[in-house]
Amino acid sequence: MDGVSRLVGRCPVIAARPLRPRVRRVLKHNALFDAMCASVGLRPEHGLVPDGGRAFAEARTACLLCPAAGACEAWLARRDGATEPGAAPPFCPNRAFFARAAARGPADRPEGEYSPVSGRG
Repeated sequence: MDGVSRLVGRCPVIAARPLRPRVRRVLKHNALFDAMCASVGLRPEHGLVPDGGRAFAEARTACLLCPAAGACEAWLARRDGATEPGAAPPFCPNRAFFARAAARGPADRPEGEYSPVSGRG
């Protein structure tokens, strides 16, 4: 089951009707972006500094517009959960973003603050 199917299965309103191609694309690319973040060891607070999240939002948008979703899926599947800080594939439009974020390291944030990618504090 792909990432989109897992996401759709969790939402009965979406699961009850067929997805439009654009909605499916957004869900798929968001799942790929989250998986790539995990694969390169990016914790949300790495990408949210120093600009309050602008670079993170731009990276997510670049992912949505990327034509290499199939190559991305295959690359992530070959990695099988392995992480390597900042090591995005050469075709990734966010390769520089991931490298900068990994080099920057975690931001100082209050204990328990909500993390927008992982959903944890």
